[in-house]
Amino acid sequence: KQWYQRRVAITAGETMKTFVFLLIQLFTCINAIKVEIRTTSTHSKIGLGTLNEQSVLNLKPSKEPGKLCGHVSLNQLIGKCFSYSLEKYKYRLCPFMNVTQHERENRWNSYQGVLGVWSYWTYSEDFSKFDKGVYDGGESCGTSFRSVSVRHLCGTRSYIANVSEPVTCHYEISFYSPLFCHDVFTDIIHSLDLDGQKVFLKADWEYSRGFLTLKGLQSDKKAILKQLGCIKDEIKFKSLDECEMAYTGKHAQYEDLDRKYEELKEVLSDNGLIPPHT
Repeated sequence: KQWYQRRVAITAGETMKTFVFLLIQLFTCINAIKVEIRTTSTHSKIGLGTLNEQSVLNLKPSKEPGKLCGHVSLNQLIGKCFSYSLEKYKYRLCPFMNVTQHERENRWNSYQGVLGVWSYWTYSEDFSKFDKGVYDGGESCGTSFRSVSVRHLCGTRSYIANVSEPVTCHYEISFYSPLFCHDVFTDIIHSLDLDGQKVFLKADWEYSRGFLTLKGLQSDKKAILKQLGCIKDEIKFKSLDECEMAYTGKHAQYEDLDRKYEELKEVLSDNGLIPPHT
């Protein structure tokens, strides 16, 4: 009987040791899995790294940044990034490079995404000043893609003052900097070469004296900016049918103008103001 009790005690002890050993192995496996999840990918290189150093998500832009048309001094903003917190998100603007969004909650699958990549400027109505900077080609959002419009404003330092989303997946950022306090940085003419400046000055002079309409002024200046690659090419027609409809409408306008032109010539000729058949 004593031998039997001793044997049961030994067996129970061995069973306990085995159970503890298996429990330790289980926790080791769990910890190993956690470590593996944290290190499966590297830190993002877009926007000089992510906002959260614990982040593991690589953000890949859909394209390279577009050409920066502007005074050469604006290049000093490239390589710098500015952050702004709003509710559960942090936004990061890297001027003339990209805009990213990062969920502030520290979770292994917290959201991070590219909202847009630098693309082009919009301009004032008379094409005298740079207006907003457009960052497009962001991550998909339903049937479209995310984009950002950045307003550049005068400030004593460089910082983001506001981020909004007036239309779903299309964001607006107010960015202040001392660089936008001076005409030399905001006026288009200062970013042009001598020939371009001459065209701009001539167009402004003719417009100011009524020799050129606003449309003519815009056309002359846009031609220079297009040569420099500073005007985004727009797709005017989404289909052949749409193109044919536009052509038919323009052709009808042309025929109407041609008819009126001939009528005017006839009136002028009848009154001796121009020679016949001019």
